[in-house]
Amino acid sequence: GREYEFGDTEWQALNPRGFSYGKGGAVMRGEDSTSGYMGSAQSDDFLNRYSTASAAEDKAEVWAANMTEMKLVEASSTLKRKRDLLRKRAATLEPAMGLVDWEALRRMQ
Repeated sequence: GREYEFGDTEWQALNPRGFSYGKGGAVMRGEDSTSGYMGSAQSDDFLNRYSTASAAEDKAEVWAANMTEMKLVEASSTLKRKRDLLRKRAATLEPAMGLVDWEALRRMQ
């Protein structure tokens, strides 16, 4: 929900000191069509430049990689911590998510 978008100090603490998100995904998509390319971020703390648009986009990119290509998240200790926080929150919202065999999912990717 929105409580995880604005004022999410737990998430913000995972980012580099002094980092601030941009103006949102819609603005970034309009400015640069390459922002979603993996590795386009200037820091290992983000999957791509699009992730720096907002906390919501950062979370969405990390979750998508977690579900489809975990090795992208495993390249950075910060991304792993972000992934772990999202997994914990998902299990809080839906207890069945706490039963997911993440290693089995990773092997299938």
